[in-house]
Amino acid sequence: MIIAGIIESGNDCTTLNLISKIFNDSDKKISIITSGSLTGLDYRKVPEYTKELKKNGVDILMIGVKLDDLMHDVFLGFNFDVIIFLNQADEIVEDDTGNVNKKELIEKLFLLTDDKGTVILNADDYERISLLQGKRYSVLTYGFNSKASVTASSIGEGIYRENFICCLQRTLLTKYGSIIEPQEFEIKVSSGSINPYYVMAAAAFAIYSGAILTSYSKDNMPYHAAIKHHSSID
Repeated sequence: MIIAGIIESGNDCTTLNLISKIFNDSDKKISIITSGSLTGLDYRKVPEYTKELKKNGVDILMIGVKLDDLMHDVFLGFNFDVIIFLNQADEIVEDDTGNVNKKELIEKLFLLTDDKGTVILNADDYERISLLQGKRYSVLTYGFNSKASVTASSIGEGIYRENFICCLQRTLLTKYGSIIEPQEFEIKVSSGSINPYYVMAAAAFAIYSGAILTSYSKDNMPYHAAIKHHSSID
């Protein structure tokens, strides 16, 4: 079972909700909770909690993490496989208004991440990338940067449509050992304006986690993505 944490700005849950929608249409079973709902749990009961999820066929546990909640001991019981950053690095670097040092909490989050874990972040956020200096995690990037692993056909501050086209720009090895070749994916979003970075982040996680997405052909006819199996990862 993959244990993933996602850090969004403030109380925003847009990307978390989008990930939920994507996996509801996939062959992977996902359980989504917020970090606040875990703060009353004894960290020694976490193994029992995750064991019960596995017994019920859950493939992915996704936790919407509010940084301040990391002060609670319960998170000592978790070992994250994936961390997704949506908030901007300057929200952490420049946030010195409270008693809690946000940068220290980010470091604590890294300590709770598996040594072979993957960090998904915005390639256009150079400050965020600098926070990863000295870390050995695999990095999967999204953004409009030409070096980003996952980018998009649309540009601008927001999009207003029901379908969004994301592009995987280079070959990706998923968590489960499958190789996904460069191609475009169609992501269905709720009608209304949405930040394209949120969609790209959700798509990056979905592809890495092995969700079956709908590929998008040049003639705009959708088809299922061809996945080439490489090796298995427990």
